[in-house]
Parts: sequence; structure tokens; C-alpha cells
Amino acid sequence: MNSRKTNKIIIGLTILSILVAIIVGFLQYFKQNKSSQVIAGSGNVQVNQEGNNNIVNINKNKIDTIIRSLKFRVRLDSFPKQGITVEEGMSMGPANIMGLFSDKKIRYRFITDYKWFTSKREDGLQGISFIYNPENPEQIIGKRIDFLKNMDKLVINYSKFFNLKNLNVDKHRPIIFNLDIFLNGIKVISMSKGVPSSYIFNGQVSRKVREYFNDIDDKYKKAISNL
Repeated sequence: MNSRKTNKIIIGLTILSILVAIIVGFLQYFKQNKSSQVIAGSGNVQVNQEGNNNIVNINKNKIDTIIRSLKFRVRLDSFPKQGITVEEGMSMGPANIMGLFSDKKIRYRFITDYKWFTSKREDGLQGISFIYNPENPEQIIGKRIDFLKNMDKLVINYSKFFNLKNLNVDKHRPIIFNLDIFLNGIKVISMSKGVPSSYIFNGQVSRKVREYFNDIDDKYKKAISNL
């Protein structure tokens, strides 16, 4: 009798362990599938996220008309202080916010993920870089690309950042403001302009960007054809 009872317990535990294994396997599969899902939708560009990497798949035969992702990269090239060596790498700090304004003065906020990067440029300058993504993706992601034609001005305030960080920057010499804009993972806009250092350290950087966005759909098509 005890033997039968013991066998039933063993069989029950075996069945339970099998069920647990199935559930755990399903959860792991779901988690892996979710982390590798296509986050940019269908179209000529698919942005797959695996871990922290973005993998862009391009279909040149089908030109997309939808904003799947939009990212801004700003690099400030400055002269280092005399006798100071430029250290390259990533640092953590307060999030920085950028405002993209439409011609109707509607503001779309973009924000960094608390990271900034330093690099040594070939011309002896040092670069300080920031990556901005939409703070509220639903405001932009999913809209048609020609929606961006209404963008008029870009505003960023770096004064608090430079006041908090003791950076190796010669404040008496100009700074080169570099901006790259990535639409659906593809660089479509690139601009560079020298500005007085006081613009960076003491107040807002304000740039008119309408000329770059008014034919954004054509720029996007050209960028894809050049891949």
C-alpha cells in the first residue's frame, strides 16, 4: 500500500516538474521573442532591438512613409585646455533635454539617457556627444514622414551641464556645433557650424532647422538609395 502511495507521489512530482519546465521554457521564449521583436514596424526599414543594439534591415524596393524612429546626435567640438590630455569614453550625468519646435510653436521634447561621450578628433579638438530620443514617442512615432516638414527650430540648453561638470574645455575659443539626425535608423541630415563658446556655456543654443526638414521625405529617399 505504501509502495503504491509512494509511486503516486513520484508520478505526481514528475508531472509537476514537467509542467514547471514547460512554463519556464515558454516564459524564456516569450522574453527572448519580445527582446528581439521588430520595434519599428513594417515598411522599407525595420529596426530590430536585440539587447542594447539596433539592427536596421533595409528594403530599397519599398519606400516607407512612416516615422519608425527618430534620433538626434549632437557633438560639440571644442579646444581642450592647454597641456591637458583628452580622455575618451562614456560618462554618466544629468539627462539633457532638447526642444524641437514646429512652425506653430508646438514643442516636441527629446531627452538623453543620462550618458554623454568624449572623443579625440583628428584635428586636435575634443568632441562631447549626446544622443537624444523622443521623450514621448507617441507624439512622433507612427506619424507620416512629411509631418516633420513643419519643424522650424531646435533649442538646447547646455549651461547647467557645463556648470555641473568640470570639463576640459577652453571657454575662450569657439565651439563647433555638429548635428546628425537619424530617421528610421538612417542618417538623413548632417550639419556643422561654429558658435561662440558663450552660447554653449551661458545660455541656449537655438538653431533654425526648417531648411533641413522642408524636404525631409526626399532626403530620406536619397539616403536609402545611397545605402
